[in-house]
Amino acid sequence: MTTTSKNKAPKPGAAGFALRISPTRKHLDKAIEADGFCDPRNCWHRMAIFHVMSEIDPGENHHIGVDAGHVRVNYQGWRYIADSPRHVKHSLMLFDRKRYDDVRIRAYTLRFRRTTRIVAIPRERQDQINEARKERVAAGIPDRRNYPNLRKRVEGFSGIV
Repeated sequence: MTTTSKNKAPKPGAAGFALRISPTRKHLDKAIEADGFCDPRNCWHRMAIFHVMSEIDPGENHHIGVDAGHVRVNYQGWRYIADSPRHVKHSLMLFDRKRYDDVRIRAYTLRFRRTTRIVAIPRERQDQINEARKERVAAGIPDRRNYPNLRKRVEGFSGIV
């Protein structure tokens, strides 16, 4: 659907790899129909990367994160990060400003570099994190992970548009 045969599966633990990403208009149109709300988990760039990663390593959860600065992916026990190309940053910012006619979708290449190894969190620590989150919610402090749109996550990139 969104990949070509040029994307080969990188070796586990590779220092870096490149993926050719070809977003489709389908997910962008869904976000526009939802009155401009693009859930970061259903961002059209993230969905294109998800399809590529699913083709390379089916059945795995790659924890893909996209914002106007970087794309983060977990693959084979390692975390990888790639800088977002300028036109991707530009399209995300235009979308958040509800300038849908100006958003252009085109293929691009992401060059990932390895950052850190994924280490499992012990159950006791995960329980401690969950308890602290519940206490914050009970105190009325909003969850730090909820962002209304991509723009709020990337305020430093606002000069792009």
